[in-house]
Amino acid sequence: LGLSARAGSEPGPSAHRADSPEFASGPTHRASDSPVTPARSAQSPKPEILFFRRLERPKGVETLIDAAQLLFASHPGLTLRVVGVNTDTAPGRRSMRAWLSKRITPAHRDRVRFEENQPRERIAALVREAAVVCIPSFWENYPNACLEAMSMGALVVGSDFGGMTEIITDGVDGLLFRAGDSADLARVLQRALTDPGAGSMRAAAPGAVARLCDPRARA
Repeated sequence: LGLSARAGSEPGPSAHRADSPEFASGPTHRASDSPVTPARSAQSPKPEILFFRRLERPKGVETLIDAAQLLFASHPGLTLRVVGVNTDTAPGRRSMRAWLSKRITPAHRDRVRFEENQPRERIAALVREAAVVCIPSFWENYPNACLEAMSMGALVVGSDFGGMTEIITDGVDGLLFRAGDSADLARVLQRALTDPGAGSMRAAAPGAVARLCDPRARA
């Protein structure tokens, strides 16, 4: 089901390592698996957008940083939590976390929280608590992080590039935005945070993953 990379784009030098958060911090899916973690409870999610992956340019984190700042004024309680291992894939082979931090205006710095990679149990708790899990990659194949988050009943907002278009049915079990477009991501995040149908999309997500992981559905 995985798709090849966009022509002319290459992953960062440490992309897809087995110690990345999407592998180390969440359950592993096999073709025979049903969702391997319980879906979220009926408790309302807190106003938080969660990113949990390696901090690499192909992951599109800067698009998310810019989009979140477009929403902060209209969502006073909203925060963005960025969890993952730092890399040197920023321009000039510099620290990605430092480069991202410079994109945050002083007024918003207390609303964007950077954390190192966390144990899988902690990641699972963060996924279940967050209003939105965002996977803003502009280079992607078939991300385990998307499958993992959806299997836990998260509302995933993903870019419309690569395998996420095979995983997410837009408006049914998640939402898609134009890859690399921070204004469009802000629009879609706004929908995720305010749409009365968000609960239905969360409820549909685990079943979508179960069908994708069922070998009979792909026979």
